[in-house]
Amino acid sequence: MSDWKDEVTGMKRARSSLGCLCKVIFVSWLEVLTLTLMGIVTYYSVGSLWYVITVLVGLLALRELFQMSVSIKRYCLTPENWLELG
Repeated sequence: MSDWKDEVTGMKRARSSLGCLCKVIFVSWLEVLTLTLMGIVTYYSVGSLWYVITVLVGLLALRELFQMSVSIKRYCLTPENWLELG
């Protein structure tokens, strides 16, 4: 949250607040996505959990595929990746 405070403080000094707002969203896209998904679950209740979990698992799968594509040997030898797959 302190990162957002720093970004918003920087927005006050900038000329274009819209440009800075876009910068805050793009820099902290994961936090914005998390807050959005939490809002969806809060608003739509239990019925939306299946969709939210599907999105999160899909993002995790994309991240793991990207890590594998960079270096399959390093990916397979890292214990953290084994824990994440478990």
